[in-house]
Amino acid sequence: MTRVAVLLLSVVFISSFLLATSLKDVSELEMVAKLTGPNAINNTLKYDVFGTDLGHSFNDGEITFFVFGDTFGINNTNWRKNVIAFTTDQDPSDGIIFEGFITGDGGSTYEFSENTIKLNVGKDADLWSGVDLAPKLLKSQLPGGWSIETRIESNSAPIGATSFCGLLFFSEMQNWIMWGHLGNRTMEASGIIGGEFVKIAEVASKYPYLRIENRLFSNTYVFSYSQDGKNWIEAGSFDDKEGFLNSARYGIGAKEWGTSDYEVIFADIAENSVNFAAQELRESFYWGGPGESSGAAKELIHSTPGNITAIPTNGVAVNSRLYLHYMMVNYWGEPGRWNTSYSGLAVSKNGGRTWDVLDSVKWSSESNFAQVGIAKASQWPKIPDGCDVNSDTLFFFGIPSGRFGGVKLMKVNGEEIEKIDAYRYFSGLDDSGIPQWSEKEEDAEIIIEAPVGECSAMYNHFLGKWIITSLNEHSHDLEIRESANPWGPWSKPFQLVSSREYSGLYGAFLNPMLVENEGEYIYFTMSLWTPYNVYLMKARLVK
Repeated sequence: MTRVAVLLLSVVFISSFLLATSLKDVSELEMVAKLTGPNAINNTLKYDVFGTDLGHSFNDGEITFFVFGDTFGINNTNWRKNVIAFTTDQDPSDGIIFEGFITGDGGSTYEFSENTIKLNVGKDADLWSGVDLAPKLLKSQLPGGWSIETRIESNSAPIGATSFCGLLFFSEMQNWIMWGHLGNRTMEASGIIGGEFVKIAEVASKYPYLRIENRLFSNTYVFSYSQDGKNWIEAGSFDDKEGFLNSARYGIGAKEWGTSDYEVIFADIAENSVNFAAQELRESFYWGGPGESSGAAKELIHSTPGNITAIPTNGVAVNSRLYLHYMMVNYWGEPGRWNTSYSGLAVSKNGGRTWDVLDSVKWSSESNFAQVGIAKASQWPKIPDGCDVNSDTLFFFGIPSGRFGGVKLMKVNGEEIEKIDAYRYFSGLDDSGIPQWSEKEEDAEIIIEAPVGECSAMYNHFLGKWIITSLNEHSHDLEIRESANPWGPWSKPFQLVSSREYSGLYGAFLNPMLVENEGEYIYFTMSLWTPYNVYLMKARLVK
């Protein structure tokens, strides 16, 4: 009887220890930086990332990958289902600076430097009727009459090359005009209007200064050149009677159709004869290149027929390979509700440049693992005995489609991540409090009750506990919980970010490398629906 009493007392003590919370409060919430879009600390516009969301991240050695969902460029163009940025910046205190995005192979890029713009033009970056591979930086027209000017400071294209660079007036591939240096030896104003080639002007030699002018209250465009930027000579004009260019944007551009790469530098860029200051250039001109053949961030996982989008929900690096869990969305419903056809894994064997969908690793439309937060057991300082977990184990915290389900847990050894039969689902505790793992997903138990949206988990060394963040779609707040074990029991939720302070928020996404004082301060990404971009946030955990 005494031994039974002692055993029961031990069970009560252990249960109380597991339920005891280290986290007492969340304080010192701070928006550290805007990571994407206009006026962000990263020039994501260079990669035609004007609007995007999510920004969950994972680490591969010293490289951190930030993964984004549905993404668009200027004026809602160039929609992509997903894009990825990368960085080696491990100091989040002043924001995270991206070193780049995964872009199309062999593409063109651009660089701002003081008051100049350099275009690096890739071979075969052509612009024609039905072809739009040329790099270009454009802005919207001013109302009424306007003029746009520039000076070509240098042009590395060989004489006689298949190159054309200068001012560009661009609506879409069937309607555009370029005015500039042709073959780096003559000048021409030509393009495609209504799907047909037009030549407006040609000059037998080349001059550095170029101008396109729209005469007030007309559809007439005048093309001029100058040696000194003061004395202008009109080369020709075009009367757009049909209004093909009414909604066109203007700026600089370059094309190449078969010879070689080249570099062109544009200086003294002016609008209505007033030069743009360096900062104004960055804020006014947006990348207008295509997604696959330019410096634009490219889509990595494509949606399949009958589906709307393919959204990555989290990633992990295992043995020099990168993996993304994604959901294939086939229906958007009311806020917080959507359906998937299935979810699955994609793998990259070349550092994220290309991705292959793993047909052998998928979960059904009814699965509780439509969205996941992935955490490595190796974060755990001491893995408990008898729980069938080792340092190679990956935990997948899963929720169903939408934001109104609860959390379930599955695990797999990293070396078996591509084998669907190797996954095991947490099915509860035995009488001794040991976690049980089932081969059947239908046996999986809820470890956190609904509603949970966009969950993210990691071990926090400051608390000595696992933490999980998520969106509560009822309160619209971001919440944080803690637990001694990944399978729970999980604490009550603490408010991490209030929707009253940040309307339209969602996230939050953690990264074990983005902490201070072992996790007393955590950094996380948060999306705001308006203006549809991603922010880096910081909060202090009080124990």
